[in-house]
Amino acid sequence: MGEEHRRRIRAFTLSALGGVALLVVGVLTFALVVGFPVPGTGTVAAVARTDQERDVVVRAVIGDPGCEELTGIDVTESATQVDLTVRTSIPNGTRWDLTCHDVATFVYHTVRLDAPLGDRTVLDDTTQTQVQVLDSVTDLTHDG
Repeated sequence: MGEEHRRRIRAFTLSALGGVALLVVGVLTFALVVGFPVPGTGTVAAVARTDQERDVVVRAVIGDPGCEELTGIDVTESATQVDLTVRTSIPNGTRWDLTCHDVATFVYHTVRLDAPLGDRTVLDDTTQTQVQVLDSVTDLTHDG
């Protein structure tokens, strides 16, 4: 292998390492200045039946409304139970100067079940606790 060939390999290697280093610095800078989303979970406070027998309105508890957002509610159903998991996200969660207040906020979200709720038990999958089932959305919004 000639000296010219070694120099080209060395130059390519240094250029590639420099490019990787710039990419890493760019990603870290973005993560700290702008922030990447951080997923999380909330809890289910209660659910209410609606006029549609397969729909329930969920009252979920999430964090600071300026920080945390509801991204969805996962539903797992069996013949005797409905498990609900509240999914949240902090959109700029990795930002270095992000301050989220320790505030609980109620949010309401309608979920469609595969089968009518009937007399099935509703469980908050995050806390593994049974959830209160109310007979109307009015009761749900005035009970919190």
